[in-house]
Amino acid sequence: MHCGTGPIRLAFISIWIFFLIFLPWTVFDWQDANWGMIGWPIFAGSMFFLGHVFTLLAVRVGDVSLQNPLMGIKTMLVALFAIILGIQQLETGLVCAALGMTLAIILLALPDKLQTDRPALTLFYTFLSCFFFALYDLCVAVKAQAFGAPWTFLTVTMFFGALLSLSLMPFFRRGIKALPPTAWRWIYLSGFMMALQCLLLAIFLAFTGKAAEGNIAYSTRGLWSVLLPLIIASQLQRTDTRMSRSTWIRRVLGASIMSLSIYLLFQA
Repeated sequence: MHCGTGPIRLAFISIWIFFLIFLPWTVFDWQDANWGMIGWPIFAGSMFFLGHVFTLLAVRVGDVSLQNPLMGIKTMLVALFAIILGIQQLETGLVCAALGMTLAIILLALPDKLQTDRPALTLFYTFLSCFFFALYDLCVAVKAQAFGAPWTFLTVTMFFGALLSLSLMPFFRRGIKALPPTAWRWIYLSGFMMALQCLLLAIFLAFTGKAAEGNIAYSTRGLWSVLLPLIIASQLQRTDTRMSRSTWIRRVLGASIMSLSIYLLFQA
């Protein structure tokens, strides 16, 4: 977005990249699809679209240093909704794992100093993003197998999300063609990377039906998002990435809680 893309245009382009990544997988089972249940992938696509848009808006009004740790709320929401809707049994280990993972992500990623003057609005947009993404995850986990064709379910979901993204076009400040050439390289790269991690989580949800467990395992990416930049910085001998004592303690505590959460998940 710092290349002049803007959150609305980035959401539009990235969702279509998502659809193109998912499209080839329909060859595996499109003939087995129960098209009488088409409403469920349409609903999932709507939730995915809204979650994606609010994620980018949260980054736009605040910054990723606040939005990223707050996205850990989704892990807790998925587990909570699954229990309320009767999809998941109330298991102490699972609930503790979800709560622990949420806390761990916040401890790992929250910076010493927030770089936004609108934390309340960032929190609001991030919560909406987590809410819609949680509903998307649960819908995929519960209905993809019932649809008879999980791969096709996921592709239809992304296709409808892409169709909804057309509604964003009137809100573009400038047309797609006005994007600077340097922006497209980052758009393609970020879109592909986001689509890849989305595909991996969606496959797990669609074929196992375990929404809470999938989100807890998926949340371990929060640890790598902290460790990898530090490892790269140390290799490059960067001195501006040194952590304060409080940050170091917080991240060690977060990593410990995350490890314990993973252990509780497997025990559950």
